[in-house]
Amino acid sequence: MLYVQPPLAESWEEAGIDWREAALAEMRRADEGLLWTHEKRDETNRLIWIGFMNADGLGSSRLLLKDELERQFPEGYYVALPDRSCGIAISRNTAWDGLGELRTMVADMYRDATIPMCPDIRDPEVLSLRAA
Repeated sequence: MLYVQPPLAESWEEAGIDWREAALAEMRRADEGLLWTHEKRDETNRLIWIGFMNADGLGSSRLLLKDELERQFPEGYYVALPDRSCGIAISRNTAWDGLGELRTMVADMYRDATIPMCPDIRDPEVLSLRAA
């Protein structure tokens, strides 16, 4: 893994290298698509949420795979990043009381995180792939 610093990103961009797309493509190859490690379904087997706690420690980064997440949640989704190594995508169809339970779960994970990121559920638009 490499954190892309602004001077390196700028040099790649000047050379015509789309480093953002290359990083996402590499993550897709690493998992052969979208591989989540946890999930919860409702009584009709519809996904309520999926969690990413991948062995490479980059679970939170999988929330950048928007195309794959939109296929899993065509109704839309929320995201949670309680820890650097953990990401959660949540169906927008989740009932309000279910979101309350998930907010509590995310807050607890954030409190106990090794590298805390965000204590609440957000819209996916807060995520972007940019130079540090």
